[in-house]
Amino acid sequence: MKKFRKGIITHEEVSEITCNACNKIIWVFGKDTESIPPDFLEVSKDWGYSSKWDLENHSFDICMSCYDMIISNFKHPIQVEDYQAFINVK
Repeated sequence: MKKFRKGIITHEEVSEITCNACNKIIWVFGKDTESIPPDFLEVSKDWGYSSKWDLENHSFDICMSCYDMIISNFKHPIQVEDYQAFINVK
């Protein structure tokens, strides 16, 4: 049998999203009228044994402006799949 005691349950929630590249504030909870932040790139990478960051996780957020700037410097273009083709527009 398990006995339970009442306790305070806490959790983390995002209060602000800032671009790691330009430091622009992308979204602030409660300040912006939208409860959902604008779109941005969220990256989380678990590095493996053969990397110089063995068993580390690196994560960062990039705003759309910085994303455009970063991909414009790629030697090979990114692959884009347009999902609008799958939407049945009447």
